[in-house]
Amino acid sequence: MLKSVKTTWYKENRSIYFGKSSLIMEIVVATKNEGKLKEYKHLLKYLNIRVYSLNDIDFNKEIPEAGTTYSENALNKAKKVSVFSNRVIVSDDSGIEILAYNNGPGVHSARFFPELTYEQKNKKIIADLEGKSGSQRTVKYKCAIAIYIPEGRSFICKGECEGVISTKPKGDRGFGYDPIFFLPKYGKTFAELPAEIKNQISHRAKAFKKAKKILIELKNADSTK
Repeated sequence: MLKSVKTTWYKENRSIYFGKSSLIMEIVVATKNEGKLKEYKHLLKYLNIRVYSLNDIDFNKEIPEAGTTYSENALNKAKKVSVFSNRVIVSDDSGIEILAYNNGPGVHSARFFPELTYEQKNKKIIADLEGKSGSQRTVKYKCAIAIYIPEGRSFICKGECEGVISTKPKGDRGFGYDPIFFLPKYGKTFAELPAEIKNQISHRAKAFKKAKKILIELKNADSTK
């Protein structure tokens, strides 16, 4: 699957991937969001993969999300960050798609009602859906994760999770729209779920299960050093 990883470039620059130890892979997760970074670190536990954030590499540039898809935004961000670090870059873009909003805000989720805090946004969404029931409250979280390696090869992994908009915000464990994303199977919002469950069923977790396999293969690709 990843034969192209075993290139002359890779063999000559393996220390960039792995730092001083060939047993520890180093990646940059293209985010400053501590909640998101915590999720990634939890998902990568026990794999000997050292995770850095944009703060760790002093990346302070704003990257406009001008793409029309989550995949386009994620890959663009990864490429921009790769200019400042020769490590493997992992970037994602995600959004919430609410049926009552014609599957919006989608890729515009982070800029949805920009003058409002997430707490205010969540309350507005609940107010807008007052009187709606059943499938009218259907909502999806979608995520695309881009993996960009220094030689220019990239991979895209996708995941999604379906729920309903709750009638009031609940929970303090998540971030963003998590307090109003209700999962009937669990009887809880994302913000109420313990990390052990959320990191198995969330849109990001589903995308990352695919990305994780690629990272492991990248890490093991040096077996013929």
